[in-house]
Amino acid sequence: MDIEEFKEFMKNPSIETAMAFGEAITKKEAPIEDKRLKFREAFKIVGINDKLEAIINMWAVASMLESPIPPTQKIQAVREVLQDEELNPSMIEQWTNLIYDLNRAPKDVLDFIAIDIRNMRGISKELRKRLGHPNPERPYSK
Repeated sequence: MDIEEFKEFMKNPSIETAMAFGEAITKKEAPIEDKRLKFREAFKIVGINDKLEAIINMWAVASMLESPIPPTQKIQAVREVLQDEELNPSMIEQWTNLIYDLNRAPKDVLDFIAIDIRNMRGISKELRKRLGHPNPERPYSK
């Protein structure tokens, strides 16, 4: 599987190239096994850089949502991504929008994780609304 963004990531491992690679491979219509192998290569590149590892893991989970594993494993993986302190809300927002735009994950899984994502601090009003938040203007009011 040839991905130009992966070549860029290999030459210059950075937050920007990791995000670009993750988005490109997630958009690509390819067998899950091929994507998994490419992510394995990416993990070797990041070394001990926790932020890059978190970004690659986040995108690997996005691709995993398309796989035939049980929904509970998918939901658990997403929750672990959402709790990763190396990821900022804008990264998670970009990731979430792409997952929903592609619409390749099972609807019940998307519905379930939407609740976790829409209640995160730092997520835009637009994404909260898209994910069905009952009060996207004031998400933390009681």
